[in-house]
Amino acid sequence: MGKKVEIKRGRGRPRKEQPFNTVLPVMVSDNIVERLDEWAKEIGVESRSAAARALIEEGLDRVEKRAAGAKRSKTK
Repeated sequence: MGKKVEIKRGRGRPRKEQPFNTVLPVMVSDNIVERLDEWAKEIGVESRSAAARALIEEGLDRVEKRAAGAKRSKTK
């Protein structure tokens, strides 16, 4: 039989595959952080980051719906 080929691994811990690939640092007031934490508890989200992502997505969805509605009313 042939030689067994070993694949060299890089140093350190292997990277985790993540669905997110961009870090977006944001500075907010303590009041906003408290409100975000309270909202996260209400909806059952464990992390502040996940709560912030959910709010951003929800806000963007609302803006897109509003823009789509405005386009429809202009064409009528």
